Amino acid sequence: MELLDPEAFMPEKIGAVHEGTIGWFWPGQVKPRSWKKEPERGYLKLADDNRLQLVLLDESDSFKDRHGSSALPRIITGATESGGVLLLDIVGRGSTRSFGGASASVLRYRARSLIVGVDIKEIRSANVHSIATHYFGISSWLGLSAVVENWQNHNGSNRLKSFTITADVQPEQSVMISGGRELVISAHWEVGGPEDRRTVLSPVSIACQSKSPKHLAYLRYPLLRIQDLISLAYDGFVAADDGRAVPHIDNELLLSTPSYWDSLLMATSNGDAVKDRDLPYFHCADIGGLAGLARWTSLCYRHLRAVRPIVERYRQGKASPPLRLMEVAAGIEYWVAAHRPSTQWARRMCPRRGHRCGYAWTLATHVGSPFAEWIGDVDTWAQEFWSTYNKLKHEPGYDVDERKCSLLAESALLLLAAALLNRVATNKTPSKRIFQGSAHRTWQLREALQKVLGT
Repeated sequence: MELLDPEAFMPEKIGAVHEGTIGWFWPGQVKPRSWKKEPERGYLKLADDNRLQLVLLDESDSFKDRHGSSALPRIITGATESGGVLLLDIVGRGSTRSFGGASASVLRYRARSLIVGVDIKEIRSANVHSIATHYFGISSWLGLSAVVENWQNHNGSNRLKSFTITADVQPEQSVMISGGRELVISAHWEVGGPEDRRTVLSPVSIACQSKSPKHLAYLRYPLLRIQDLISLAYDGFVAADDGRAVPHIDNELLLSTPSYWDSLLMATSNGDAVKDRDLPYFHCADIGGLAGLARWTSLCYRHLRAVRPIVERYRQGKASPPLRLMEVAAGIEYWVAAHRPSTQWARRMCPRRGHRCGYAWTLATHVGSPFAEWIGDVDTWAQEFWSTYNKLKHEPGYDVDERKCSLLAESALLLLAAALLNRVATNKTPSKRIFQGSAHRTWQLREALQKVLGT
């Protein structure tokens, strides 16, 4: 049985770096710069934009620009008061040159990813073998937990008699995806605190790994798409709470897995924050469990133009109603058009004369009864949605009804989400869950929309 060290698991070391740490640093253009070479003194911290900022003293005697026309470094290693660090996914740099006076010349780098707790002497490249994200509060969604609780009341009474909690490591579940990558989900636990005030933590882990070292972004991509899926289920951005990473090193036997932090996965986004984790639109089991997660990442890779309109809001924020409607309509248009050459359902069009229902009708009839029963009148809805879409595109003088646009956009977003998730699940369970099993989330939208449409 594995008992995780709370101090190693929780992000104290990451937090210490975020608050600011001094150290020696070695920027490397392609490969890690040798730790035997002269280091550069600097200060590393998390900036206000949730990117890591490294400021190095420029102690060279040359008047020449240190950066010149060279490419951004792929990796920066460092020896800090918080331990060995790796800076990866470096996205920017700058410098301030001072000649004389009391000001120092400095070099600045900005990065998205940080690994803490590494032996920088062992680092072989900027690639990694695995990255894992840890989440609290989604165990029920994922259907995986290392903790079982048991409550017992007194006979014939609602008064609590005893409470027991059993924590045990669960076997990992894994599935191969493209490019030699492997998705792994698991549940961990840890316990800490004094005897009369125990604290039990039981996060779930979602990881992507490879036997051969890969570029960080290549392993991170599936985790980002799965995070989008979780955010869609809860209708709000769900940030990862912590992470681990295995870098490309000489010694394959790590005594402990280094901590990992990534602004794309763990920082608060500009989008809608999650409000309620009790009752999601759907669960992971509704799309096929781990195999469904793998199919979702494949769908995102092949059809990101259809996926983005339903998940982008959780990272970038909600756009105005007209823009939301146009984005989701474009997603529907793309999804149907992509299937017209190979499927019969995508070739069906509204048979009613004078009705310009477009691809909204095509997709709605493909999703079928769950959406039809929820919306009330598919033909009326599709005509109103598609005509509004065309007016927004082609009529400069169109007087936009913001509320109506918002209601149409939100309903179309649910329709597109249901269609995509049905594809991932290979059945219509997701659409039933969204339109028939999530009344707590959709009833207000349904009533307002039916009132506007008169259905």
